[in-house]
Amino acid sequence: MSETAKQPMHSMDALIRHAAESATDSLAFDVAARVAELAGRFEAACADLPAAPLALVIFHLKLPEEHRRIDYVDIKADQGNIDYVSVLRHTFAMARGFNPDARIIYITGEGDDTSFVPADIVTVRLPLKPQWLMYERVVAMAAYMQSAAFAQNTVFLDSDAFCNWPLGKVFQLSFDVAVTFRDQPGLMPVNEGVIFAAHRPNGAARHFFTRYLATYEALCRSKTVADIYGDIRRWRGGQLALNGASAAVGTLSEIDQRMLSGALVRYLPCDDYNFFIRDNETYQLDVLQRKYILHLKGPAKGSVPAVSRFQQQRLQQWLGPNGPQPGSAAGAAFVKPVFALINKEYNKPPFGTKESQQRFGGLMQSAMQMLGANQPGSGAAAVDDMVVWFRNLGFLQQPDFIAAFEPYLGDNTLRARIWRIYMLCWAAKSCLGLAGDFMDVGCYDGKTVDVMERYCNFRATAGKTWWLYDMFENPPDEARKVSHGPQLFDRVRGMFEPFGNFRVIKGAVPDSFAQGLPGKVAFAQLDLNVAAPELAALEIIYERMVPGGMIVFDDFGFRRYRDSHDAEMGFFRARGDVVWESPTGQGLFIKR
Repeated sequence: MSETAKQPMHSMDALIRHAAESATDSLAFDVAARVAELAGRFEAACADLPAAPLALVIFHLKLPEEHRRIDYVDIKADQGNIDYVSVLRHTFAMARGFNPDARIIYITGEGDDTSFVPADIVTVRLPLKPQWLMYERVVAMAAYMQSAAFAQNTVFLDSDAFCNWPLGKVFQLSFDVAVTFRDQPGLMPVNEGVIFAAHRPNGAARHFFTRYLATYEALCRSKTVADIYGDIRRWRGGQLALNGASAAVGTLSEIDQRMLSGALVRYLPCDDYNFFIRDNETYQLDVLQRKYILHLKGPAKGSVPAVSRFQQQRLQQWLGPNGPQPGSAAGAAFVKPVFALINKEYNKPPFGTKESQQRFGGLMQSAMQMLGANQPGSGAAAVDDMVVWFRNLGFLQQPDFIAAFEPYLGDNTLRARIWRIYMLCWAAKSCLGLAGDFMDVGCYDGKTVDVMERYCNFRATAGKTWWLYDMFENPPDEARKVSHGPQLFDRVRGMFEPFGNFRVIKGAVPDSFAQGLPGKVAFAQLDLNVAAPELAALEIIYERMVPGGMIVFDDFGFRRYRDSHDAEMGFFRARGDVVWESPTGQGLFIKR
């Protein structure tokens, strides 16, 4: 298949807005009844299977001869020219190879050939109409989601989307549903070939897939859509409905997330999570090996042998007797930074509108492309609200740092702050040999502390305690983040306290210091986003700092927190001390 950017009858932006305005949660009774009936097929197929941490769901129907040609305004193809058996064999091999503990489910029609399907793959045959390929696929996905078979995190994959990394890592991100997007004018921004659905007690992902199917139904009745595509049950409707259901309007960012039908929907870049392999293009192997999924587009489906050779070599390295095992970081040789408009200053002039942010983002992308930024060997990085070039960037390839950061390779928020996180790791490890404990004041969700303590191997360090402080819920507006809430305290305690040498304390700083405070401090990070409590905490911590001890101030160099900067500068000036302001926005103080 070949997607083009040609849209003579209707602009793509207008079409996506129309799809989003058509989004609905209301599913017709007969459609809901059919979904419920098909859900029983999934339950029967999976009823006696052992539990699995992850499910990969792959869909394929053989098209009738008269329906194999696709001739739409923006997509033209002859599906009969594709050897789908070869494609699917490789899809199954990579799904199992990189996710050995996953349950792999293959959905197909009642009369389709399955002789090539490996015995360890669960085949679910459904009474489907192959002439309505895309519509029936969404019906099947909705049925799986409504069934008891949806009992684990699940990834829906196109039949030509090849796993290239253990996909369970993606679910370390916070979402109910994650879709993949691309920023290419004239194409639908969200691609339906890869969808992540998190299994949570609230059932939010189930609600989203009902919205997905209901939106598809609504778009089938739309004259606007019919004038462009005709019958979208055959083709184009699944992708258009997903864009509408996920509200993919305007410029998307990998840090965007929206609540839709009670589900937290997150947008992940295709470049990392759903990388398109196109015909007649050359790719560097060290680039390909960092992609979660390789997705063949259009005529590239004929490139399966070449992709297969690359992936088989990669898989042998991954699983070989002397190679890394699934879940280890040894397969990564470079942590790719992310440039993202996270800073709240982007909500103010000159960035106060979506248009200005989009224009700035375009300029940044042009500069990054020219520099080759955030790619290994380029010497350029766009990260932490800065762009640098002519640098070594050695920390991005440092094995100890990569191993420490490994659980969060899929967390784009942390990768957007990767230089800050490395500075913290360096400072913490530099203080490991000093007398005194460690402190993180304003630890939030604990992820940054987790990276630091892995880098230091702190859990194996005798005679030291790492103290973590935060309100965890109901913080001041300036400090509020998406994960703050009543569950956060227990989650962070569960991350650290089982190791024995960590204390997690809930409450407003500095009052919460009354619950526990080290007598000597070797290392501390202060990240409260509010000047008064940060200064009050500093006054207490400073007196406990041992010679050579360090304090890292997360907000010191950011204009938004000038009040904190000025208060802390006054504090140190009065004592004859100085703070180094880092280009990362942090401040570093070393006690003498």
